[in-house]
Amino acid sequence: MSGATLHAADLSEANLRATDLTKTELSRANLSEAYLRGADLSEARVEDANLCGADLKTSDLSEAYLNDINLSQADLNNANLSRSNLDDSDLSKAELNNVDLSQVRLRSADLSEASLVIADLSEANLFKTDLSEVNLWAADLSGTDFRLTKFQQSILRGAKAQNADFRDATFGDEQTDHEPANLENAVFRNADLRGADFTDARLDQIDLTDARIDARTTFDETTIYERENVQSEARDEDDDAAPPAAWVQRRLERLHEDNALSAVARKYHIRKQRARQRHAAAQAGGGAWRVWLFGNRVVDRLTDNRVTQWLGRRGWSELPYAQRIRGWNGWDRLPSPREWRDWSAYATWLRLRVSQLLMGYGESVRRVASIAGAVVLLWTFLYPLGDWVVPNPGTPEARQRGATPESDTSVSDVALEYPAWPGELGGVPRFLGELGDTLLDSLYFSAVTFTTLGFGDFSPTGFGRVLATVEAALGVTLFAVLVFVLGRRATR
Repeated sequence: MSGATLHAADLSEANLRATDLTKTELSRANLSEAYLRGADLSEARVEDANLCGADLKTSDLSEAYLNDINLSQADLNNANLSRSNLDDSDLSKAELNNVDLSQVRLRSADLSEASLVIADLSEANLFKTDLSEVNLWAADLSGTDFRLTKFQQSILRGAKAQNADFRDATFGDEQTDHEPANLENAVFRNADLRGADFTDARLDQIDLTDARIDARTTFDETTIYERENVQSEARDEDDDAAPPAAWVQRRLERLHEDNALSAVARKYHIRKQRARQRHAAAQAGGGAWRVWLFGNRVVDRLTDNRVTQWLGRRGWSELPYAQRIRGWNGWDRLPSPREWRDWSAYATWLRLRVSQLLMGYGESVRRVASIAGAVVLLWTFLYPLGDWVVPNPGTPEARQRGATPESDTSVSDVALEYPAWPGELGGVPRFLGELGDTLLDSLYFSAVTFTTLGFGDFSPTGFGRVLATVEAALGVTLFAVLVFVLGRRATR
């Protein structure tokens, strides 16, 4: 039947197994539920034909003209459709597993709910195609044109999409009752993702090396793993252990860095650290309550008496950590692996919490500067509480306060301290003036101590030495943190 003309023929349910239909004219023919297994339809013209439910397993449709064809629910497993034209065709719910669709044209086609497991779609044209709910597990999508294609609820797990064009493609699904698109372990190297929407997609272990994005590319602020509270085993993420949510946020941070979107990359860094912090808190559980530094009798006494009673008075005795406290025993043994893990997770949580509060996970210059200013102001109000800061003898500050060699006034008598409240209303202006002078001097001393300048006009005494030492240590630390944050922002 090679080269025959069967235009608009009715071949429904016909048995054409292994038939040679090369270059046959089958336009508008009815081949619904026909048996075409192993048939050769290469270079055939089958435009606008109906092959709904047809069996085309292992058939050869290479270079065939299949525009506007109806292949819904057809079985095309292991078929060859390379270089064929399927523009505007209906392949919904079709079986296309292990099919060769390389260099095929599927522009504006409907492949919704189709199965393309291990299919070869390399260098195909699927512009504006509907691939929603399609199974593309381990499919070869390299070099394929997916512009404006819909992938809602599709499975691309393990798919290879190197050099593919996903501009303005849609993977997201705003309907929360639907299963999101799954791109886990997919390879999107050198892919063009400009304008693509990945909202709600699963991106764990996806390879986005050298992928191209722009400001229109959309990802979730909170990954689906966080919303589902996924706490799977951690995996190595360079030099750190990362749960799925943090792993995805780290990959998105790098992706935005590589595409010169530094401001967005900073946001993903913060989200990554928050995800790690939540994961560490979930792993720690009640481990933070186990304090190994106390002796056996002290801990037993605390747990048996004070802590248990304190929890009971507040109605918290039935909470999990309270039950753990009540059940503590055997403090002479070594910690179990689970207890060591609890401690490690708690230490990670504590480190991330301090980083969050101190410097916004290494991203907030304003937060470091605010804390530094707060320290200087706090110490400004602390120093005058006692005779803890005095002017050095012979300095202008000492002479201004009357501590001169000619007078009987010593420097300890003119130490920085809050003036007494006046007994009469008329003494209030003088009180406010003295208070202002004292706070200005204290602010000056606090600032030079914090910055470790130390001009030598004031000296701490007594407990003031402790305060000055602590403030100087905080100053050195916060300056180091500030340099770290500025350097991190400059290198993005």
